[in-house]
Amino acid sequence: MAASNAKYYSGISDPQPTLDSLRSVAQSLKNNLEVLTQQKDPLAAAAVTFQDLLDVGLLASISPVGIMKGVILESLKIQNGDTEVTHLSSTGIRTTGVILSSGPKSGVGYTVGAGGVVSQGAGSGKATGVTLNTMSGHIMMDGAALGAGAAVSFTLTNSEIAMIDTPIVVIKSGATVNSYDVAVTAMANGSCRIQLRNFTAGSLSETVALGFAVFKGAVT
Repeated sequence: MAASNAKYYSGISDPQPTLDSLRSVAQSLKNNLEVLTQQKDPLAAAAVTFQDLLDVGLLASISPVGIMKGVILESLKIQNGDTEVTHLSSTGIRTTGVILSSGPKSGVGYTVGAGGVVSQGAGSGKATGVTLNTMSGHIMMDGAALGAGAAVSFTLTNSEIAMIDTPIVVIKSGATVNSYDVAVTAMANGSCRIQLRNFTAGSLSETVALGFAVFKGAVT
């Protein structure tokens, strides 16, 4: 892009936290991109490149993630031809591709704000249902006795659970090692049924702490 073309491009100011300001910035960007497209050599590639945007000052850098000056994006779509493969917005990320983490000390999962803690309450019994409306969390069970070979079930009511989801439940603490197993035995919209079994030859009276995480599911 020739330097002489720069005079055709209007400056884009940093947006203020008002709707009119954001609209003005978006319109300025639209106008500049239209001018940039019209001035490209019609015999050359028609697509506007990152270098074109950098040359006229619409991008702050030519890094893998260019920062558009003064522009706030409400959503971002990545397409393969006419097919959308990834959609990024304030409500989440939707993709037909694979999400992977290559960091040896990182991973894919929930962070602070996605969890919670709930207790059955001392003396309530291990069959007492609990309510916790989060994607992950801890359940503190009552310390009532669970006989040798016996199992007890309770309901976790959770508005984030759908019948097609997969809740994972594990024993976190408070249990004698190699004494229990735990499983989800039933699913419903808004709840699941959790069973704890004592597979030892003796009765156990322990305040077992369970951890759970919900993985969203689909049937189509």
